[in-house]
Amino acid sequence: MNRSGEDLPGEAAAGDGGEPSPVEGPVGPQVPIIPDPPAPGTVPPAGVPFTGRERTRQDPGLRWTWLAIVLAIMAIGVVVTAMGLWQAGSGLIGAGMIVGALMRLSIPTREIGLLRVRGKVFDVLWMLGVGAGIIAMVLARS
Repeated sequence: MNRSGEDLPGEAAAGDGGEPSPVEGPVGPQVPIIPDPPAPGTVPPAGVPFTGRERTRQDPGLRWTWLAIVLAIMAIGVVVTAMGLWQAGSGLIGAGMIVGALMRLSIPTREIGLLRVRGKVFDVLWMLGVGAGIIAMVLARS
């Protein structure tokens, strides 16, 4: 009961045997039920409003591929350097950076995935500069 002596919806009235009265009308705010978004790379079912980056990306798996290629070249360079061939290993690390720059330059921005850090011009110039600097250091020490 509230202060005015009226029964609240859902409370048992005094003397009805403890049965709650049915609740009439909406109890809480009317919140529409929104379905979960579909898994990445899948097409949403009909009627599901979904606007995400997955709608524009053809293959979400390619996000890792380009970076994995660059990292594999550089990892081989690190292993070769650890074996004592620092010039060959450092040359591979520099070459990996240049390969990354060429990928960033040639592959469209929406498909480049994790090689995208800043704008295209900045990414390409930075990777080319670092790669060329490493190779220039190797050639100067030869």
